Amino acid sequence: MRMLCAATVVIVVALSGETHAQTSAYVDYCKSLQATYRKAVADGKQASPAAGEAGANCPTNPNGSIPVFEKVLKGMDVELPKRP
Repeated sequence: MRMLCAATVVIVVALSGETHAQTSAYVDYCKSLQATYRKAVADGKQASPAAGEAGANCPTNPNGSIPVFEKVLKGMDVELPKRP
């Protein structure tokens, strides 16, 4: 029984590390999209309130922010950065 508990702890810790790595990659991609968006606006493209909100949420909700940035950037005819 003790061995089973130890194995369970090891599996949970390993999975949480993998999830953190994925989340970190998504946050990095979200920030990359945000930088691409900011450059596009600086180059004269129309700013989007939705993208402003998405940028504020990148660190805590990259999965919700990424589709917003992708949609806005595609609408601007801007090339998206490479996905992780």
